[in-house]
Amino acid sequence: MNHDDLLKAAEPTSHGGTSAATLAEVPRQGCPDLLEAWIRRVNDRWLVRSGLNHHARAYMDRLVVADPRRLARSCEIVHRLMKLHDPESDPKPWFYGGLFSLATPEEESQYLDGHRFTRMLLPSTPEGRVRAEAEDLELAPEVLRRVQNIRSQIREQIYHTSRVDVELKAAC
Repeated sequence: MNHDDLLKAAEPTSHGGTSAATLAEVPRQGCPDLLEAWIRRVNDRWLVRSGLNHHARAYMDRLVVADPRRLARSCEIVHRLMKLHDPESDPKPWFYGGLFSLATPEEESQYLDGHRFTRMLLPSTPEGRVRAEAEDLELAPEVLRRVQNIRSQIREQIYHTSRVDVELKAAC
């Protein structure tokens, strides 16, 4: 997202088409294979800036080989976040924030370079850096509040999925 996109994110405009279609497709069950396929389909369909969808695909491709369990948890986090987000708001920050929520610092550098807004959403990003980025990007207070809300929800879902990691395997 660029500066104009960030300012638009604070506006009370409807994203009903994107959000409604996305939410209608959210799998009811938390089966890792179904969630991953759904996330890939949504990611490939969305128009995003600076190649975030390509970076997300490459990140998922890497996790399939390197750490499939973490990929399954990330997909579950996205699944839960998409059910929680306000249907009148843009679901992309929730989606990509959840997808990259378990990324290592090295993965953040590799896949999120140039995606400052998405990096701000990650729980691993120190609060001081979030505030500095918000000031640097001249984010409106409403946008910063949305960032903090999404970060809080992501943290909650990370905690929740760490407790039910075993249930993911049994869901199929």
